[in-house]
Amino acid sequence: MSFEQLKTKSKNWFDTELSEWGTISKYLGDFKYFGTFHFSPKINPSFEDAQKHITHFKNVLHQKLFGRQSFDMDFLSVIETKKWNKNIHQYEDVKTHFHFLISEPPHYARVHEDFKELLIDCWCLLKQVDSRDEQQVIPIYHAENKPSAEEY
Repeated sequence: MSFEQLKTKSKNWFDTELSEWGTISKYLGDFKYFGTFHFSPKINPSFEDAQKHITHFKNVLHQKLFGRQSFDMDFLSVIETKKWNKNIHQYEDVKTHFHFLISEPPHYARVHEDFKELLIDCWCLLKQVDSRDEQQVIPIYHAENKPSAEEY
């Protein structure tokens, strides 16, 4: 395929697919908080174990907010085991931790405290987690002096 063919094909894709952005964006979720949670310094869980911890965290949060009702929130998590080092232009191993995005709880959820604190409390209930001071949850859209994505 020549460069001109690829350019035309790409332009056609962008012209047709991106015009559907409104349709696509409604499936992405309405995330309001960004969090980073760390495990205990004594352990470095495997990817699979980290997934189990995240599932357990989400179940604890579900029970606290909704009881037996469905988990009616958008939640997206990413486990990080490597990080890009921009100074040496390569990936380096880091201690396993995870980042997540979560939406605002609905009006009928049982939130009796600051939602950010509730998220940290639910994480800290689990075994094998780092100290409370090492956990971070920040509002995405209305944080003062919001750090850039590279600083997370």
